[in-house]
Amino acid sequence: MSGKKRRLEKIEASLTPQQAVLLWMEEAHKFGSLMDYARWLVEQPEECYPLIKVPGQVQQALRAAMKGRSPEEIHQKIRSAERDVLLCYFLIKDLNLRALELTDSLRLKSLILHEQLRGLLTRQALAEDMAAHCPLCQHGVRHSEAQELLNL
Repeated sequence: MSGKKRRLEKIEASLTPQQAVLLWMEEAHKFGSLMDYARWLVEQPEECYPLIKVPGQVQQALRAAMKGRSPEEIHQKIRSAERDVLLCYFLIKDLNLRALELTDSLRLKSLILHEQLRGLLTRQALAEDMAAHCPLCQHGVRHSEAQELLNL
């Protein structure tokens, strides 16, 4: 095993719950999309799944750091760290889902606004074009005044 790989394993074995979740996120983001990551993950052994791998990394780190302590104390720390891992994981997952939902909603709203703006600009251009070719407008009569005269 190379020195680099040993150092990496040593670092991974000393991660806090937050650091372990951030490391998992960094690995997952390398796939470019959630779908690509999921496709890869399905083909991997169970220990690669984030809710198995990340708590395992934290457990390993705690066991190494707490050598010589009572089993009960180690167990309590591990349970606390596992809760922290789960909180971080699900918080990130929920925030990402909410961001995707908002992105879709905002994309639709921007399309609607774009179409409304395009409609306004088209009407303005049409009105300017009509005014340029309308004999009444060329003599200073506004269309509203012409309409009133026609209604009399």
